[in-house]
Amino acid sequence: MNRRRHLSILLALLAIAGIASAQETDVTLTTRPGAFFETVDVNIVNIEVFVTDKSGLPVTGLQREDFELLVDGAPREITNFYTATRGRPAAFSSPDRAEDLQAPALPDVPARVPSNQTLYLAVVVDNEHIRSVNRARVFRDLRKFLATRLEQGAFVTMSSLNPELVIHSDFVDDPRALGAMLDELERAADRPRINEIERRQILSELSTTGRIYNRADYAEGRVAFDSPDLINRIRAYAQIEFNASQSTLRNLSRVVSSLAGVEGRKALLYVSEGIVNRPGEEMFLAWSYRYGDGTPAAQGLRSVGSDTDYFREIGRFDLMPQVRELAQLTSNARVGWYTIDAESDHGATLRSAAVGGSIASETLDVLEANVREPAELIGELTGGRRIQASTSLERDLAAIDDFDTYYSLGFARPSGSEAGVHDVRVKVRGKGLKVRHRASFQLKSDDDRMADATVATLLYQKAENPLGLVLRPGARQERDDGDYILGVEVQVPLRNIALIPTDSGTHVAQLSLYVTIKGPDGQPRPVQKLPFSAAIPDEKLEEALGHSTHYTLPVVMRRGDQQIAVGVRDELGFVDSFLRLEITGSETGS
Repeated sequence: MNRRRHLSILLALLAIAGIASAQETDVTLTTRPGAFFETVDVNIVNIEVFVTDKSGLPVTGLQREDFELLVDGAPREITNFYTATRGRPAAFSSPDRAEDLQAPALPDVPARVPSNQTLYLAVVVDNEHIRSVNRARVFRDLRKFLATRLEQGAFVTMSSLNPELVIHSDFVDDPRALGAMLDELERAADRPRINEIERRQILSELSTTGRIYNRADYAEGRVAFDSPDLINRIRAYAQIEFNASQSTLRNLSRVVSSLAGVEGRKALLYVSEGIVNRPGEEMFLAWSYRYGDGTPAAQGLRSVGSDTDYFREIGRFDLMPQVRELAQLTSNARVGWYTIDAESDHGATLRSAAVGGSIASETLDVLEANVREPAELIGELTGGRRIQASTSLERDLAAIDDFDTYYSLGFARPSGSEAGVHDVRVKVRGKGLKVRHRASFQLKSDDDRMADATVATLLYQKAENPLGLVLRPGARQERDDGDYILGVEVQVPLRNIALIPTDSGTHVAQLSLYVTIKGPDGQPRPVQKLPFSAAIPDEKLEEALGHSTHYTLPVVMRRGDQQIAVGVRDELGFVDSFLRLEITGSETGS
């Protein structure tokens, strides 16, 4: 392929990506046939496992041979084995990472935690589903919990739903920075919840000290009630809450997706009064109890008319399919999900609404189950758990052993393994022992994996840069639509790149560049890939190794402070590097 044709294809790719034409200086963009070599790329998939006894206490001291790992139902060899007890490495075995193998730490010498076992904790505060009184109470205990995590070498990032998603920080290990973010989130004002006022009014009308009416009462004229009006109000309430919860689930999915490219152990701590599985079901049930054909429990929970069939009504607002999708996404992203339910008594709202009346215990049970089930399902499928806020919340948080006492089982994925979602199951020897772990994992293509890591670099600036990647803002060019083109220079030292000799008298490198941008709205644009190669004549190789490639990316940008993240993959050396570039208002001309 000649140089002109190669550049034509490259320019087409750049146009599709929304990035203007690019130029390079130090090396030639070309491809050279005749290079024959063999490469081996091995990835290790790690599964964090939590083992407890009958009392729920963590079980320590187990060995590799005590576990059986099955992937898609087939046994897999555990090639990597790591276990930590109260944050201290207890055992580590990795045949391909000898530098991480160390003797047990001395009492006064902290043990070194392997980089892939560092904990990255994302805290998400759902301001749409938490009242200020509960937020303040939970935050008192949350502060102590997070301080302990930082002391143990974890990194923490904070996000909030308002209802839009706001990521407040990179991953930090600075207690003062974390405290400032918690202060800001704690001061967040309650958002007016008009729909909650409507809920209380409906429940007040549904509660009564009198008898529960049935169809015979209507037929014989003993009671007159405009039930269609009330049932329509319940439907409207349920629809509003259903839409709001769908938006929350979408935002939570975005948080999880942003964490997919973060290396290491990952956990998400969701602080909320809960996502209700079937919004409004407690009111449908209360309506059915008061105006239905006998008691719902006895009559299959059927209401008066065919247009108000109980099961059909609640089925319209069932969020469990979306909850399962979120759980699957979280498990695939290797994130453990932990929920702090900030409300200690969800039935209190119903009881307080029943002024002078009463609420059936079954109605209270339905509400509690609807709040509990989503959190427990996601926790179960990701190896996490749900914690109910109470007077013992500080103790309950401190008792979470998952973050510092666990086992990590790793197995090798040979190059060429099929990408996709795979089921995983772990068995452990020992009577009465319980095992928790994520239910699945996802093997991604190199492109998808690099895209995830580039987004994570953009949002959290937590990535490695072994290639010595350097980014520099360059010249800018105004456009008629008010946007502008910023030249971003990408530099990669040639000495860090795999250069393969060919039979045509050159050494070649094959690189792939991935780029994404975060604009003033705080959201990343889709990652774009730009493949390129370099060829260096053999007689100039020694001199070239003292220099860098210089590749200029003309990136279309909008006004305001922005960030650019670039990932570079050495396709021959199997080395990835990531870096984020901050673009200030002065550089953007705003």
